[in-house]
Amino acid sequence: MVSNARVHGTTYRIPWEMLAEERLHLGKPPSRATLASYLREDRKVARDGFASWDDSRYRVHWRWMGKTGQRSGTVEVRAGDERIAVHPRAQRPG
Repeated sequence: MVSNARVHGTTYRIPWEMLAEERLHLGKPPSRATLASYLREDRKVARDGFASWDDSRYRVHWRWMGKTGQRSGTVEVRAGDERIAVHPRAQRPG
C-alpha cells in the first residue's frame, strides 16, 4: 500500500518500518474462543417471538417474548447462561 510506504507527516517515519519494530513487542492475538464472550449484543425478543440483528430476524421460543437475550457471533440467542435459540447467520437481510 502506498500510504504505508511514505514518510508519515506527524511521526516523520515510514509506517511499515514502525510496524516491523512494534511486532517485536506485540504478543500473540487472543483466540476466537477468548474473544467470543466479548462479542455479545443484547437484544429484546419482540412480541412476535423474533429477535432482530443486522436487518435479519431470528425465531426464539415464545416463552422468551419481551425478555432480553444476548446475540453472540454464531447467532446464538442466550438469556444469561442459557442458550435459548441457535440459527445459522442470515446471508442477506430479511
